[in-house]
Amino acid sequence: MRNIHSEINRRLAGVDFSRISPGFHSFRFAVYNDTRVYFQDSEVPWDTRFTGNTAINYNGEWIAIWNLNNFAGNLDSLASKIVHEMFHAYQNEMGDTRWPDEIAGAFYPRDLRNFELKYREDQLLALLAEKFDKAAWQEFKTLRANRIRLYPEAVDYEIKMEGIEGAANYAELQALKMLDTTLYREEFKKCISNLRATHKIFDVRLLSYSTGCIIQTIRNGNALKQINWSKATPGTGEGPGVVLPDLRVKHREYYEDIDKRIQDVLASAEKLDLGETTLLLFDPYNIHSSGDYLYHPHFLAYGAYESPPNFLKGTYITSMKSRTRTIEGIWRAAPEYTQGPGT
Repeated sequence: MRNIHSEINRRLAGVDFSRISPGFHSFRFAVYNDTRVYFQDSEVPWDTRFTGNTAINYNGEWIAIWNLNNFAGNLDSLASKIVHEMFHAYQNEMGDTRWPDEIAGAFYPRDLRNFELKYREDQLLALLAEKFDKAAWQEFKTLRANRIRLYPEAVDYEIKMEGIEGAANYAELQALKMLDTTLYREEFKKCISNLRATHKIFDVRLLSYSTGCIIQTIRNGNALKQINWSKATPGTGEGPGVVLPDLRVKHREYYEDIDKRIQDVLASAEKLDLGETTLLLFDPYNIHSSGDYLYHPHFLAYGAYESPPNFLKGTYITSMKSRTRTIEGIWRAAPEYTQGPGT
């Protein structure tokens, strides 16, 4: 663990943070496992503040953290991912206001037409990432403006997610470009592939990492202004070179699988007697919803806002009051359904 921290530090010394974004700078970071947390010159016992891969306010200081449980990857890639989390620290430090409502994301609407229109947008972005075309860029903007008109809350969530996670993903890839250009090209191609993969269109939160990164790459590479979506003119064209598949079967299968998974867990789950409480923390990267139920494969934290959170590690189902953060019921999955802590 100590050696990994040192190797990451050595690689970060070769990253020009200000080239990624003016004002962006390096932050202190920690790597951890189930028992210990390692900083550059110290280590402390693990506690619940170190959960997931993210940025946290640690004793009044924004830092990046990364879970090294089961790590067996590339150190250049890991260093770039820590830059991703450092960018979140920077966003917090700068008072960025674009943070999305993760509950809205967890209950993102299942409307098939919205996904069909979004897929059309994403194909334009994929084409633009490979070769810029002014007409295609304008078409992308008008298509999204049309979807804002039709699905304002859903698209607002996407735009905010692109502004936070997409921007951090852009920072990650730019750092990787400075460390290993071959790995950078591979990862950027994956971003493009994500936009073209029909089975990924329904995980809007995860896909926003790619769409946000690509939008920023296109803008920066072609000296384009930040888009003011409130002034964009809606359009309904199909866009040059865009062929749309039939998403109906994949849409049905995707949500049927989620619904079945949640019902299967509930069938043998133990209901906890906690009364009505508040969902304070959860893993938005892996959460799924079905009706008013939320599926938490790795952990959640509940309690009162003014008190330390109560953590539950493992797989749980919560029933949410009117799709808010108010928990009406919590069920612990049987051992055969428990995935345990995630990374």
